[in-house]
Amino acid sequence: MMKNDLLADKLEKLKDVIQTSFKDASEQSRGFALRILNNETELFDKQLIHFDLATASSSSHYGGTPVAAYLGYALSSCKRANIVNSDLAKAENVFSKTIARLLTRENQGLLDFMYDDIAVLGVADGLAVLNDTELAFALSKSQLVKLIEKGRGVDAWANRLRALSAELIDEKGRLYTGLPDEEPFTIALDICLRNCWPQAYKASASINRSLQQELLKFLLTEKLPEIGDLERAVIWFRALNLLVQESVLSLVPPISQVVRILNNTQSSLKRWVWEEKSRRKNSAPARWLIDNEYHVQSFLWAMLYPIFGENLVDETTLPGYGLLQPRADFGITGLQLIIELKILREKRDFESVEEGIAGDLGVYFSDPYRFNRMIAYIYDDCDVHYPELYDSLRNALHKRDSRIEGVVIIRRPSMIPSRKSRIS
Repeated sequence: MMKNDLLADKLEKLKDVIQTSFKDASEQSRGFALRILNNETELFDKQLIHFDLATASSSSHYGGTPVAAYLGYALSSCKRANIVNSDLAKAENVFSKTIARLLTRENQGLLDFMYDDIAVLGVADGLAVLNDTELAFALSKSQLVKLIEKGRGVDAWANRLRALSAELIDEKGRLYTGLPDEEPFTIALDICLRNCWPQAYKASASINRSLQQELLKFLLTEKLPEIGDLERAVIWFRALNLLVQESVLSLVPPISQVVRILNNTQSSLKRWVWEEKSRRKNSAPARWLIDNEYHVQSFLWAMLYPIFGENLVDETTLPGYGLLQPRADFGITGLQLIIELKILREKRDFESVEEGIAGDLGVYFSDPYRFNRMIAYIYDDCDVHYPELYDSLRNALHKRDSRIEGVVIIRRPSMIPSRKSRIS
């Protein structure tokens, strides 16, 4: 069987397992499945596999923990998709009251919740999207986190779910550490969780590509989960799809070619738009002014995102380094690569750019599991051209640190007026 046929066959069989298992699964398992599948629910029977807020809300009085978890997953999914309707408003109210009742339980009732990892995550997922004022529950967040962590066991799957649950309620970087083990299903679970809850994983190192490749082989060749095992089937299905997407992205250039792509941006500026007069009647001339680092960032994002997709992250997504410390402009997570952008405006900036990048290195590489290479992208906006200083700057930076893979210096497009001419 060809690889494409093997993949299609696996996915089709997994879909059958999921659809057959869904009807008889517990409420919390169904909520978990729908949350993990995300937009891929469109691949299934929409009459069966969808969030039903109205039914869940009406059954909350006797549904207990399972319904609370289901509503938590549903609320989070709807709110993150900006869905607003009357069913959602009612579900929020019902969820809040159900959790308040749940957390006043004693003994066995609370233990049942505490040791149900899928239910715990559903409750945490729902709490994460509600404002504190919307929910007056008996236990404080810190007490709830202690309850979640108290249920930890030896199972890596369960502990990862609990770490995520606690992180959603109270951000402490619990997912910063590496995977608890390299068992295939632990890796598959983590891939699905970080895709579904990326904010909780923002400080967590990417999964090693060799582990992803081994997992892909495992998922394609091993025996599938049986009917009734909805949670494992959903993780298998979603991880397989995500890994295939990642494999496609792995075909993108290595770091050496990233340097080449960035160097070629100079040639791409050949047809930069700067009209002396408009080509259309009664409209202003189009003039794409590059005047600061934010403008250069936008230009680079437009160049790099079609190639790297979700692997490309900007300074709003990358972890912070303190109030007075720098933030990288871009990161390419799959390559563990930082792209640091600097701008030259005067001759003296050559020295300050060198010192600035050198000073940032220790901070950016403080966690080598996330980023361990850098490309410096320098935009020359000087009114006087100093090409003789380019090689000096490149050589100085390469000598500073061997982890600097490239120093790309791009000259301002000739059609953009000098800096002095832009002053109004």
